Amino acid sequence: MAFIVSLIQDAIVADLTDAFATATSPSTSGEIVLGRLMADPEGEENPIEVHENDPDNPEEWVHMQCVSLPGWAPAGTPSATHEIGGGETWVRRFTVKLNIFLTREGLERDDAITVMNDVHGIAMHALRNSTRLLGITDQYGESIWMTRHCIAKSEMSLGGGPPTSWIGRGKIWVQVWSSLE
Repeated sequence: MAFIVSLIQDAIVADLTDAFATATSPSTSGEIVLGRLMADPEGEENPIEVHENDPDNPEEWVHMQCVSLPGWAPAGTPSATHEIGGGETWVRRFTVKLNIFLTREGLERDDAITVMNDVHGIAMHALRNSTRLLGITDQYGESIWMTRHCIAKSEMSLGGGPPTSWIGRGKIWVQVWSSLE
């Protein structure tokens, strides 16, 4: 067993790997890694990075201990962290970075945008519909109890050089709720 953060990252990588296994080129992803890419990213097929927190803004997207839960918390979950007899509730946060290198395909801008949106959509769908995240429990008793609002926000942008060499960059901010009782 491992700490909850490692288990969540492994589940995210597995969900993304499964989702992109059936994608067709150029919307496929050949490399899904934990942390930053070490190899030449353009040599990979649309590599995806999974990070704990946000490596680009380490102070902004961190795990948070909750003092109280949102109003839509399911029945039976602790209502406050510091309540007598209550448990600890956390928001565990991660970032999925999408790197879409369309520099060899010879795509026009509209086609590059379509591929970028496909990659983004596949990743969003995989995270929203994860069956691996809910119920994960680590060796210390911390357990994921909610993934309903796991996508906090996302962004995509297309850069590169016309006429047919494009680079898409995207980021998806993911959060899940856990508790320790």
